[in-house]
Amino acid sequence: MSPKLVIMSDKREASLIIRGRRGILPLYILQKLSSGPASGYDLMSDINSVTEGSWRPGSGSVYPVLKSLMTKNLIKVSGTGDRSKRLYSLTDKGRLVLEEAKQVFDTYSLQRWHTIRGVMMAVVAPASLAKMLNETIEMQPQAWDKILKSALTREDKLFLLRQHKLLVDRHALWIDKKIAELSEDHHHKKDFKN
Repeated sequence: MSPKLVIMSDKREASLIIRGRRGILPLYILQKLSSGPASGYDLMSDINSVTEGSWRPGSGSVYPVLKSLMTKNLIKVSGTGDRSKRLYSLTDKGRLVLEEAKQVFDTYSLQRWHTIRGVMMAVVAPASLAKMLNETIEMQPQAWDKILKSALTREDKLFLLRQHKLLVDRHALWIDKKIAELSEDHHHKKDFKN
């Protein structure tokens, strides 16, 4: 059976499918190659780095995806790098597919997050949920740096930052209120025991 790459653009589904398996790996490889040639090893190292070691796809995952992307003429071998490793780069067709896939994936990801976040909040233990929220907050400067370096207009960037600041300010007020409530409850319980 030959590798198959499909972009699902149906509103219910959005992913790159290779050999019937869905995943973000083909999309990430195309995205990474859009910024310049890389070897399979470079791609594996980059994923390990950006996920801080939490996701380390091995050669048994990366190279079949590279082969499939080449079969579909989305990437090509563009030379050799260190230690005679093949360097892969995006083709023109690959750039077009990447842009379409990113648009579909953006829409799908947002819809999926809205669908699943309630379930996540129900099943994840409160301490783990707090940790997840704090980690999300810690990564926001990196995400905002990406947004601010993007091709968005200056006006759009200002609008988005101001909107974000309003949300952060509201959250800070809510946090202050909850701290005050918890502190007050603690003092009342202490007074009640005495």
